[in-house]
Amino acid sequence: MILLARKFTSNLFFDVASMRATGKYTPLQIKDTLVNRIKNGIYKPVSRVGISYMLSPIQRVHSDGSGMINTTMPHYMFFAPCVDNRDIGGGWVPGGHQPFVVNSGPALVKTYTLDKAHSIFNYIIIAAGETEKAKIIEENKNLLQRLAAYKSYLKIDAGSGMDHMH
Repeated sequence: MILLARKFTSNLFFDVASMRATGKYTPLQIKDTLVNRIKNGIYKPVSRVGISYMLSPIQRVHSDGSGMINTTMPHYMFFAPCVDNRDIGGGWVPGGHQPFVVNSGPALVKTYTLDKAHSIFNYIIIAAGETEKAKIIEENKNLLQRLAAYKSYLKIDAGSGMDHMH
């Protein structure tokens, strides 16, 4: 019964957490498992349009292997399964002031093995405007100061957009 329920209600994020919690899988094994499940149709693209608000004053992202990067880029994300930058005329530009697609396919990171047809977790990112960004940073100034005091690698220079690699 659990396998049957899993087939119809699988959630990639819960599955990743479950695999990580067991301690039995390497990151590469988890990635390979997810790619195979996507290709086999276990994970499905979102069933309707959605938006995610990522309007925080700090964001930590993995870079291309050199560590973590702290950024200040409040943004909106729109689910866009199987869409890439060519479809929207987008692409990353420094500062993020042009729509671009973050995808699960080879256009983002060469180590991904999903083609466009299987890139079901893609989304379009549009950065918040400079006025909105400045307001978010100002409203969260105390939080940013507390984070920097707590751990030095959480310090950011809000004016630069990107500050610290860790």
